[in-house]
Amino acid sequence: MSRSRTYTRGTGVSAVLPAVYIILTAIGAMTVYSSMVDQSMKESTMVFPPGYSTYLTQIAIGVVLFFLVGVIQQKFWHIIHVPAYVGGLLLLLAVAFLGHEVHGARSWFRLPGGMSLQVAELVKLSTALSLAALLSHYRTDLSTLRYQAISLAVIVAPIILVLLQPDAGTAGVFLGLTLVLFLAGFPAGVYLISTSTVSLFIISEVINLPMAIAVLLGVLSILYTPWDRRRIMRNVPYALVFLAVVLTGIFMSLTGSIIVLAAYLVYHAARDVIKKKFAKPIRYVSVGAIVLLITVALNYVVNHVLQPHQRDRIDVWLSPGQSNPQGSLYNIIQSKMAISSGGIAGKGFLQGYMTRLDYVPEQSTDFIFTVIGEEQGFLGAASVIVLFGILIFYLLRMAQQQRQQFNKYFILCVTSYFIVHVIINIGMTLGIMPVVGIPLPLISRGGSAFIAFSVMLGIIQSYNYHRDA
Repeated sequence: MSRSRTYTRGTGVSAVLPAVYIILTAIGAMTVYSSMVDQSMKESTMVFPPGYSTYLTQIAIGVVLFFLVGVIQQKFWHIIHVPAYVGGLLLLLAVAFLGHEVHGARSWFRLPGGMSLQVAELVKLSTALSLAALLSHYRTDLSTLRYQAISLAVIVAPIILVLLQPDAGTAGVFLGLTLVLFLAGFPAGVYLISTSTVSLFIISEVINLPMAIAVLLGVLSILYTPWDRRRIMRNVPYALVFLAVVLTGIFMSLTGSIIVLAAYLVYHAARDVIKKKFAKPIRYVSVGAIVLLITVALNYVVNHVLQPHQRDRIDVWLSPGQSNPQGSLYNIIQSKMAISSGGIAGKGFLQGYMTRLDYVPEQSTDFIFTVIGEEQGFLGAASVIVLFGILIFYLLRMAQQQRQQFNKYFILCVTSYFIVHVIINIGMTLGIMPVVGIPLPLISRGGSAFIAFSVMLGIIQSYNYHRDA
């Protein structure tokens, strides 16, 4: 049983979603074609490059499913979410051990006709359906620990199984669903801890772990300090302490600053405990300890557990100046060169020099945006970003208008997928996001991803056809 609320509804069937879907699909088909045409093919009589016919078949399947799914009653998806989710998890478990290995990851099942199935892409759909069903259930209350744990489990289960393949990039996409939990009422404190941990981890990698610890203790000390807004002079001793911390770190050692900050926090916490004021010490000590432990654990995993190539990806993202230009940094350098060489209007379709000579690895999949940047220039690249912006804005607006909570949360789940994919994929071609190997939705070559996104958008389009269901 699901909760429902009344939202304002428009009239007629909107053509915005199908129009943007078709435009992005067409752009993808042309860009993939251009990325697969090499110099030798231009001098031959071949019509399609090897593998492009298979890609077109997958595109055709996806487009047909988009329109077929659009006429299916909404209740069907609510009914099948449990078997779809469980079946998806079992397939993820199977592919991790029996799947076809590509680039060190067992993520695919081989299919007849030269095609393959990436299970994780389809599990994105089943996970979105199950999470939407859970959040829309009338008993769900995210203020309770029980439903917080259940909702997180729905997201974490596929993440763990995808990491077994291993495919960290795809696993990270599922984390985008936590944005939906936040909108559904998940405690904001969890997001504060998560954001703080990520920030401190970045500091620990860019500078060092002691600096991250000093920043954490400094922030906690500032928040814990009983500042007096009415009598400014009473704040002078506190300000002198923080000045001493800064001077100690600059002229003596970072360890000294950490000791001073720790002593400062212990002093204030002990004073509150003596006064039998336990709430503030418990809150700050527990949050600080959690953030510190997670940060230290992440730092240890990255530096001592990850494989060298996985570590290189993080170094390229956070410390490109220390990376090998002929090694791990090569892809990013070539990607930036290809995009910048396009200028304002680009070199034209099939005229990209770096694309033709395959200077950018994986240019038909992970780095497809470089082809757009080189051949269509800033105007073409900006147009693609605008199209994705229109799509995301439309989905968010449509979610707000839904009568059924299930529909609303499903749309939000799909929107989170698009946001994560677009930001990370385009960001990694520009060197501002880690290279994790996820496609640009509807544009990158990859049949499983295209079909999964087509079905998800088709389900959302069905909400326009069955408004009173």
